Amino acid sequence: MSEPDDNGRSPRPLWYTRRDGRVRGPFPESLLRRYVLLGRVGEADEVSRDRQSWAPLESHPELIPELVTAARDDEEARARLMAARLREDERDVSDRRAGGAAGPGGAERRGGERRGREPDWMLRYRRLRARTRAEGSPQRARWGVVLGILVLVGGLLWYAALRGPTPGRPGAPDCSAPPRPGIDWSYCTLEGLRLAGADLRRANLRSADLRGADLSGARLAGADLSYAGLGTADLARADLAHARLVGTGLGGADLRGADLAGSNLSYANLRGARLAGARLAGANLDQAIWTDGRVCAEGSVGGCR
Repeated sequence: MSEPDDNGRSPRPLWYTRRDGRVRGPFPESLLRRYVLLGRVGEADEVSRDRQSWAPLESHPELIPELVTAARDDEEARARLMAARLREDERDVSDRRAGGAAGPGGAERRGGERRGREPDWMLRYRRLRARTRAEGSPQRARWGVVLGILVLVGGLLWYAALRGPTPGRPGAPDCSAPPRPGIDWSYCTLEGLRLAGADLRRANLRSADLRGADLSGARLAGADLSYAGLGTADLARADLAHARLVGTGLGGADLRGADLAGSNLSYANLRGARLAGARLAGANLDQAIWTDGRVCAEGSVGGCR
């Protein structure tokens, strides 16, 4: 089965899924790949285009995102996959509050289905988030956010422990060390840091908390900012060329005039970020959340498509 594309030209394949005899669909291929990324469709589930001939999803590698395949044997890829699923969880909640449908993860899940193959810490995070939102108390909500972040960081630290020491990193991060090129501030809490124009080239800022930081004009070329929290940070005119920003939280950040050429922004959250005048030539935006909430398609380079 297929449907015309947006211009009414070549057909796009539609897929059905089957689990325990229950058939769902049809889904466009891009949507089915997203459900596989989120774990809503597993590799042991069956897929079909005509509801007559069924085969395990694993026999159709074109439907399995590269990140899911890589996560089988690579701990870093598993951490990236975890971050992507958490981010999509937040996006789905926003969509449902706005009245959007969520496919197998939304309306159908209300019928009793739950996403499978998710780690326990992620399920605890979701339950905690839902409870604090339902209670409606601003104070409880603040504590819920804090506890949710602790759960998320705990999960990331667990993956990091499994991965072991990174080659080339002789010691632990020094969160009190002064800024310099190559500094290791990974996992440090640096919220509100004021380092306009600082030289942090090739710095390790992986999973650091830099929300609200002033890094305007900072030199961050080649830095690793993967999974860092940079929400509402000032990065105007910052040099982030060839920086690693995989899964980085950049919601509401000021990136006006920033140089992001050749950077890796896959799975980053750019919702509400300001990008006027930013240079994105060669930037990888696979599965990033764009400023308007859209999820960029795989193969998005230099812009969100």
